[in-house]
Amino acid sequence: TGCWVYACCISPDGQEVLSGGSDGVARVWGVDDAVERLVLRGHRSSVLAVSWQAGTLVTGSNDATVRLWSSIDGALERVVYTHTSPVACLATAMNNEQLLVAVGARDGNISVERPVGFATLR
Repeated sequence: TGCWVYACCISPDGQEVLSGGSDGVARVWGVDDAVERLVLRGHRSSVLAVSWQAGTLVTGSNDATVRLWSSIDGALERVVYTHTSPVACLATAMNNEQLLVAVGARDGNISVERPVGFATLR
């Protein structure tokens, strides 16, 4: 696509790859055919972290936001403003059928998204 890839992960079924790039766009690619399946636009800066959990794609950006997208059609489900600092990394897990998103930011803080919002741990 002409941009740098900063992050990638494989779908739970191993059929697709989610990538995040320097152009502020995340993309879903087919593993077997390398065909671009979804284009996720909305970040205002580079996508530096990605994760795929159940039916949700999670992207973190230099614009200090985390975005949750549908893995079916790429629809934006939620925008979370985690910090005033860029997102450096993120990780996801399921807890009693609820998505948890841990976010590390360049300001040294770690936040975990829970159903009631983000809680700063450090």
